[in-house]
Amino acid sequence: RNRLKNIDVTFNLDSIVMRNLDYQMGESGFVINGSIANLRRVLLGRKRNNALKIDFDVIADTVNINEISRLLFTETTGSGDAMADLEKLESGELDNTAVADTGAMTAFMVPGNIDADIRVQAANVIYTDMMLHDFRCQLLMRNKVANIRDLSARADLGELNLSALYSTMERDSIQFGMGLKIDRFRLDKMSKIVPAIDTLMPMLQSFSGIVNADIAATTQIDSAMNFVMPSLQAAIKLSGDLLVLLDPDTFKMLSKWLIFKNKEKNMKIIMLGAPGAGKGTQAKQIAAKYNIPHISTGDIFRANIKNGTELGKKAKTYMDQGALVPDELTCDLVMDRIQQDDCKNGFVLDGFPRTIPQAEALDAALKKIGESMDFAIDVDVPDENIVNRMGGRRACLNCGATYHIVFNPTKVEGKCDSCGSDTVLRDDDKPETVQKRLTVYHDQTQPLIEYYNAQGILKSVDGTKPMDDVFAAIVAILGE
Repeated sequence: RNRLKNIDVTFNLDSIVMRNLDYQMGESGFVINGSIANLRRVLLGRKRNNALKIDFDVIADTVNINEISRLLFTETTGSGDAMADLEKLESGELDNTAVADTGAMTAFMVPGNIDADIRVQAANVIYTDMMLHDFRCQLLMRNKVANIRDLSARADLGELNLSALYSTMERDSIQFGMGLKIDRFRLDKMSKIVPAIDTLMPMLQSFSGIVNADIAATTQIDSAMNFVMPSLQAAIKLSGDLLVLLDPDTFKMLSKWLIFKNKEKNMKIIMLGAPGAGKGTQAKQIAAKYNIPHISTGDIFRANIKNGTELGKKAKTYMDQGALVPDELTCDLVMDRIQQDDCKNGFVLDGFPRTIPQAEALDAALKKIGESMDFAIDVDVPDENIVNRMGGRRACLNCGATYHIVFNPTKVEGKCDSCGSDTVLRDDDKPETVQKRLTVYHDQTQPLIEYYNAQGILKSVDGTKPMDDVFAAIVAILGE
């Protein structure tokens, strides 16, 4: 309840003088000494520039800012009576958040006919979930402007000193500025001073350490007491020790955002084409010319399984059962690979994605780190050419080297140039098998051509030409 005790007041037609007036408002209690003057002129309104003069010294044991601000800034519901709501707060009928939840925040407008000088001292001040001790400040109000001068206090997070200006010349043009100095400030408690820090600067949540801080900020405030973000300007100076700007999780997230450093030379390329079109050969040449890695899913699987990574173990479980590795896991393996240091300026993907769901998963994963593919290059070769090409392939049974009886023959027919073992036509390269693989390609992979064409990154080259001519066409697309 609101209570007045120890009433010692003298007054006349022009002024009121209070001596040790004890005023209790909810959890907050104040002892007030001072005066209100110029009443007569203000009430009669004879002169435009007359202002009610308030000069108070206020001493308190405990002040609950949360409770007071809800009553000052909230349009209450039900009775429409702020004092009634305060009584409900005190009695427990209404909790500390109910008033704010049931009404809309509205800006506090500083009256234009008040000239106030109020000096406040409080042993304890409750603000958000923080307790301040030895609180002192001077509040000046004049011409619709409120000035908080030399506010000082101690708290668990440090010692602070604040000066602020709140100008309400127009309801739709409220200005706020502040200068804040904190000594021995615990950065991990910053959100207690600025509860909206999650929205304003979420990265600051990762800061920790004990430092000295100087903060200056100006902003406009709308009629609902929200910061107008485009108008916010701030400067922060930190000094001290034990400073941690980024925790490991935040560092990992930012490193993913910044992994691609040289945007002008950045080349994130997907190679498309039917099996036997020659995209693997072209991918290797691209990688060599532009000094970016050639990445195939087969290589990724083998490397992760060999190194015993968690992703590799998961992939091996499926492969040992003769099952296909799920798209999500394949995409995770690819994303893990392309975020390594050698991919900072780009990479060439060969053999992934093979389906629309894989392409969508890749795009979604890249979007999370602020990236997207730059080129999708389709090496276009008719089916009949591919059947003839693959029928001429030969592979070494011993070392795995590959040859072609027309385009890249062995020095000795049927013998590997590297190890001298026999070369053979693999089952995968026999005409009937190639035809089956082409059918699967047309059903599952060829739709990617339309998918990337819709994104505006598809480029096609004639894969029936000699390999050097095909590569020259690709370089013309990518640039020297």
